[in-house]
Amino acid sequence: MEPFLYQSIGGGIVFFVGMIFAWRQGYLGWSGRGLWHLLVCLGVYFLFLGMTAFLQFAPMEEAPAQAYKGGAEHVLGSEGKTRGTKLDYGIMIGYFAIILIVGTWFGRRQKTTKDFFFGGQRFSGWLIGFSLVATTVGSYSFVKYSNKGFGYGLSSSQSYLNDWIWLPLLLFGWLPILYFSRVTSIPEYFGRRFNSKVRFWATMCVLVYLVGYVGVNLFTMGKVLNALLGWPIPTAALIVAVISATYVTAGGGG
Repeated sequence: MEPFLYQSIGGGIVFFVGMIFAWRQGYLGWSGRGLWHLLVCLGVYFLFLGMTAFLQFAPMEEAPAQAYKGGAEHVLGSEGKTRGTKLDYGIMIGYFAIILIVGTWFGRRQKTTKDFFFGGQRFSGWLIGFSLVATTVGSYSFVKYSNKGFGYGLSSSQSYLNDWIWLPLLLFGWLPILYFSRVTSIPEYFGRRFNSKVRFWATMCVLVYLVGYVGVNLFTMGKVLNALLGWPIPTAALIVAVISATYVTAGGGG
């Protein structure tokens, strides 16, 4: 099956199932704000459908290779590797300092498990939205997609363009269940819904996923620090892991 047909038909079914959940919960309708929400959802659907169709069928040409003519020697170290400038180091050190300070500051307010996992439910929707994006887009995003974009062009954005497929189902079908169940994790929900054995295997699945996900993030961050500071990748990844663990343990993850 053509990739576009698979995505538009299969993804469209998942998308509209999510729309049905949204309609039943009153977010969509034929008048007022419900109609506005409906038009926005359909607009986003057809926008991404058009973008994926363009990437699939639009005529594209491969650009001719260009010989390297120099010009970046001033940022190369004695070993021929890229090294950062003072501004790069300042931004990097400042970033780590800020997240540690912010994490420690808000960590003092963490008194219960609810505070740690949900931030006491004190934050506005826009701030939570920024946090979700920051969580989804990690160091691997910039390293990986820069590489893929250089090698394959705009088509490498397909993996992120597919996010529209499952968002309505997640927002209106799955998240309300988690919210009203008052659970703090996916395995906890499976434990309540089924039994402790299912919860155990759900936990194992999440851990296997996180080992790969966190590992890739640490590796790519190590690659960046290796280019900027010349540190060995394992050493750089370990330092980032220690800083991140300190930040989260102090309450910054909330």
